[in-house]
Amino acid sequence: MNTTARNPQERQRTARILAGATQARLAELWRTWPDRPEVEYLRGPEAGLVMVQGRTGGTGDRFNLGEATVTRATVAVRSASDEALGTAYILGSHPEHAAL
Repeated sequence: MNTTARNPQERQRTARILAGATQARLAELWRTWPDRPEVEYLRGPEAGLVMVQGRTGGTGDRFNLGEATVTRATVAVRSASDEALGTAYILGSHPEHAAL
């Protein structure tokens, strides 16, 4: 596995773009990817709960607001020249979206 870290700004930009993409858009891009890498699911996709916290007035003491459903998937992605691990968390119960 390639353990060389990418540029942090590049990783942040990629994460921001992927986080804002709809499931339909991700599926379209995956279908049209010319040289798709091999994907191995290491965990999930699986749904679970996380505790959402808030702060009074946005700056006060933390309190537990409630639970939210999330779906996560962890994958190993391998191409001819590289390998990477990745984890996706999607708010709600959307296993197909987390898998993409």
